[in-house]
Amino acid sequence: METYLVHEGPGHWGLLPSAGLADLSRGVEQTLYTDVRAVGAWLKRHWSVNYFYSGLRQLLHQLGFSYKLTTFVPCEAAPVRQAAFLAEQLRSVLAQAEAGQIGVYFTNAAHPTHNTRSTRTGQLRLLFTVSDREWMNLNAAVNIRCPTQVHLHETGCVDAQSMKALYEKLLAAHPNGRPIYMLCDNARYYPNRGLTE
Repeated sequence: METYLVHEGPGHWGLLPSAGLADLSRGVEQTLYTDVRAVGAWLKRHWSVNYFYSGLRQLLHQLGFSYKLTTFVPCEAAPVRQAAFLAEQLRSVLAQAEAGQIGVYFTNAAHPTHNTRSTRTGQLRLLFTVSDREWMNLNAAVNIRCPTQVHLHETGCVDAQSMKALYEKLLAAHPNGRPIYMLCDNARYYPNRGLTE
C-alpha cells in the first residue's frame, strides 16, 4: 500500500492560483449568477482559464457554494416600520382578538391562473390548454383565530365594490356587532371612502 501511495498525487484545486480562487469566491458572493456557464465565462475573461461545466461545478462546491432558488421579498418591504407596527398597534389588536372582543382578519386579493403554462423541454411538444380565460379574481379574508374560516368573494375586478361585497359577508358572519379589524396591504381599493358608507 505504501508503494502505491507514493505514486498518488497530492491533488490540486485546478487551474486557478489561490488569488484566483479568492477572486472567484468574492465574485460569486457579489454577483447573482443563474448558471455555472456564466461563471465560466467570467473566469475566462478575468483569469484566462477554461473549465468544463462539471469541473467548475465541482470547484464551486469545494469552495462552499451551491445552487439555490432565489427568495421572493416584497420590493417595498420596510422591516423597521413593520416591527414598529407590530409592537405599537398589532399586538394589542391580537390580544383583543384572543380575548374574543373583536374579529381580526387578514385580507388580500389573489389572481390564480386558470390556464396551463408552458415550460422548456428538450424538444418541441404540443401542450393543450383550457379556455381563453387566464386568471380569476378572488378577494378573501382569513380569520386569524381560526385560519380555516375564509370568507371568499369571486369577482370580475377587485375594486371598492368587490371589497364592499366581501365586507358585507364578514358583517353577516358577525351579527353580534363586535368590531372587525382588517389587516391589508396598500392596494388602492382598501382605503376607499365609499367603503365606510
